Amino acid sequence: MESHGVPLALFIAFSLLWLCGCARIGHEHSSKTSLYWCLSPAFLRSVTSPWSLGFRTVGEARLIGDAYSHLLRSYSDVPLIRQVHARIISEGISRDSYFATHLVKSYAKAGSYEAARQVFELVPEQNVFLFNAIIRAYSVKESWSEIAELYRRMEKRRVKPDGFTLPFVIKAFSSLWLEEEGQRVHETAERMELLGNVHVATALIDMYLKFDELEPAMEIFDKMPERDVVSCTSVVTGCVRMGKYEQAFRIFRMMRLGDHKPNWVTVLGLLPACDCSNIHGFVIKFGFDFWVEVQTALLDMYAKYGNILLAQEIFDQIQEKSVVSWTAMVSAYCQNNYVHEALEVFRQMLRSSDFRPDAIVAASVLQACAQLGTLNCGEIVHGYNLKNGLASNLLSETALLDMYAKCGSITAAETVFNGMNDSGMISWSAMIAGYGFHGLGLEALNLFQKMNRVGFVPDETSFLSVLSACSHSGLVSEGKECFDLMLQSNHVTPNTKHYACMVDLFGRAGLLDEASTLVKGMPVEPDVNVWAALLCASRGTRRIDLAEFACNKLVQLDSENTEYHVLLANVFAACGRWEDVSKVRTTIRQKGDGKMPGWSLVEVSSKLYAFLAEDTSHPDATNIYALLLTLHIIARDRDVDVWL
Repeated sequence: MESHGVPLALFIAFSLLWLCGCARIGHEHSSKTSLYWCLSPAFLRSVTSPWSLGFRTVGEARLIGDAYSHLLRSYSDVPLIRQVHARIISEGISRDSYFATHLVKSYAKAGSYEAARQVFELVPEQNVFLFNAIIRAYSVKESWSEIAELYRRMEKRRVKPDGFTLPFVIKAFSSLWLEEEGQRVHETAERMELLGNVHVATALIDMYLKFDELEPAMEIFDKMPERDVVSCTSVVTGCVRMGKYEQAFRIFRMMRLGDHKPNWVTVLGLLPACDCSNIHGFVIKFGFDFWVEVQTALLDMYAKYGNILLAQEIFDQIQEKSVVSWTAMVSAYCQNNYVHEALEVFRQMLRSSDFRPDAIVAASVLQACAQLGTLNCGEIVHGYNLKNGLASNLLSETALLDMYAKCGSITAAETVFNGMNDSGMISWSAMIAGYGFHGLGLEALNLFQKMNRVGFVPDETSFLSVLSACSHSGLVSEGKECFDLMLQSNHVTPNTKHYACMVDLFGRAGLLDEASTLVKGMPVEPDVNVWAALLCASRGTRRIDLAEFACNKLVQLDSENTEYHVLLANVFAACGRWEDVSKVRTTIRQKGDGKMPGWSLVEVSSKLYAFLAEDTSHPDATNIYALLLTLHIIARDRDVDVWL
């Protein structure tokens, strides 16, 4: 039965929908389209062709296409999308770019990227809308190489991009560090007069700031006819990252006075450039302190300035702590040498049922274990990594290697290093430094040479590690060869730390003239590290002239530090110049010796004990000193040179 040429099923459905207020009032075509928007794939399967529903013309058939499009937008379940897709294929319109675009969007939304790509590839005439759909799909999963390849295809086929295409393409070239192609996209945007598009301009600004190209980024920003908070925030964050704090604050002030007020993301980007007081007050005043990301950034800021108490206070105020906030607190304690507290925060995190530590937290805790020399604790963290699948992470593996080396287990460090599937430059440098800690200079040199053979280009850290290893092992000629290799390298230039290592190397070998000549010929101004190394070298050879000269330089650079005077006093004492020793000690008293006394740690039965020189605070101090005396007597009888 038909009603005015329309099948009965369609007529009944339309009437019911109209009663429910779902049908649109107006043209007959609009009513039929509205009805189709509410139909399911199951209903579509019962219909053989568009014309069986009463649509007699191609224009009316197109309305069915709109219904298909609406169904595709409505469903995110792959089986349902496939039903509509099958119906589109049966209608012979699957290769039409209009329907293919909606299929690509639906498959991508459902996470079926392979199906989306197959639909895309089957379309013979791909237009900009279809390209935009597949490019946007790949942007969600950050497949930047695919986006770059698709854009190159667009260029080859002369498909003109638009304001929706270019932001994703610019992001892709930026993520792939393809600066030349990114600049070519900039030229395309300028030629197509798309620089006025806020999304295109913002993407270009982000790209240039990532490439450390501030001038073109600011030129685009200044010429933008319309800005939003996103573009302003991008400039603020980029300027801070590049150390251009004045420009970052200029944009921030402009935002505060203009229509686009800073949001919590803007504050997050500005925090690394701020001191502790002003920005914190701004955050509280505008209510940004309720964002856990901002609170975590404030915590990190206070830790950077050494105010660990305020950092802990902010951490305690975070109601919904994230893995990042836990990690920041652990790292804050490690950075400020509160290693016991860092381990305690880690224990609290383990007791929390909400979060599990990730590789970054594990690496921070391993760093704390390395500083304390707590091998047992480090082994526990190692076990945790194995249990939770973090053992194969490069960051945690490198931290584990470093911990074992610094805790005295070089064999375990070698085992970790040899078991790494994908060791990076940092891992090689850490292993070389580990050999240096243990006086295994030849092993460090052999590993350094092997690193070169397998294709790694030594960086500043690896050169510093091998020079330090040579210094601790007395390998003067080998150290000089490594330093000369560094001077000849086009990739790295020696800095003051490398020169300090060489001064220490010469000093340990008693070659004070070579050390002095090296310092005088430095292309950069010697810093505290270099002069301290020269002062320490002078102490062993009793070169008072060099010691006094180095100490005077150190006082000029760091007048508040009295440790250098202590070293100079030791040089005078070694030469028997007690009057000079008395003068130096008087200077130390006048300055106020705030130096903390040296202390050591020993781990016994998984418990740490700290002690000072001549410390008697331990309950078993009497027995400890009796055993120490016994060991001294045994060592003396065997002609071992020791001091008690």
